[in-house]
Amino acid sequence: LEFRRVLFRSPDTILARPLGPTLPTLAEQMSAHGFFTLALSGNPLVSPASGLTRGFTKVRVGARMEQGSNLVSMLYDGLWSGIQPDQRLFLFLNIVDAHDPWSDIPAGLDWLPPRKGLEYDRGSHDPSSLFGRFLRGEMKEDEAKALVERITDLYDWGIRSADDTLRRSLEAVEQQGWLSAGYRLVVLSDHGGHLGRSEEHTSELQSPCNLVCRLLLEKK
Repeated sequence: LEFRRVLFRSPDTILARPLGPTLPTLAEQMSAHGFFTLALSGNPLVSPASGLTRGFTKVRVGARMEQGSNLVSMLYDGLWSGIQPDQRLFLFLNIVDAHDPWSDIPAGLDWLPPRKGLEYDRGSHDPSSLFGRFLRGEMKEDEAKALVERITDLYDWGIRSADDTLRRSLEAVEQQGWLSAGYRLVVLSDHGGHLGRSEEHTSELQSPCNLVCRLLLEKK
């Protein structure tokens, strides 16, 4: 995809290069073969403006990062919008639970300590901005280490939450009858979490798929 690089200039300004109009999308091909195509994205970047929703019959995009129950509610609404269970369905579901703004980690878990959630606030130049101070290298070593540990735990909880959102989404699709004849589930991930560098877009943000492909190429 051409929609690769995102530049943050301020909290409300996002610049990106949309998908080229001459490039075919999977949704267009599935639609041409008789599938009802439904796109549900918790990430507002995956929108008609990006070109990534081209070919979908119905598109629902969150106004901001829609996680957990909010995304599952969007799915129920989409499945109840006139689609017949006997019609073949191509569903694209963009789950963003493993992404900031991170949700609080509740108490009582045996594998993670309770943590307060966090939003990165990347564009803030406020001297009191926690993540801004971290990115600018203004934290002392012990404070920076504590923040990295907090973000790491929040990311792990986000992964667990994403798994739960996928489970509930599959239950919703099954309840509406679309899994009775069998189905194919494809899971893709675009990047990992920002877990400790003092700049954005570091090696820790690289695509797992890219890393796997790179390892395969190195073996050759």
